[in-house]
Amino acid sequence: MQSIKVFLDHFYFALVCVAIGLVVLHLLLSGISSDFSFIDHKLVTGCAWLGISAILAAILTYRTIRGQRRPDITYTRRQV
Repeated sequence: MQSIKVFLDHFYFALVCVAIGLVVLHLLLSGISSDFSFIDHKLVTGCAWLGISAILAAILTYRTIRGQRRPDITYTRRQV
């Protein structure tokens, strides 16, 4: 359950970051006078936004879970 919460936090962060990146990319492409427009390609833009966000969230979640410290295992002596 903890990993799902971590993934959702990272997914929200990735959605915002990728959305900002797409806005910046749109501004750069409109400054170059390119014929490509995100408004004309709504489905492609939406799929790319969700796909890139999911991949980024998965990478961040994997790195977070892998980097967590595991609880120490206490070894006890056998009673003889």
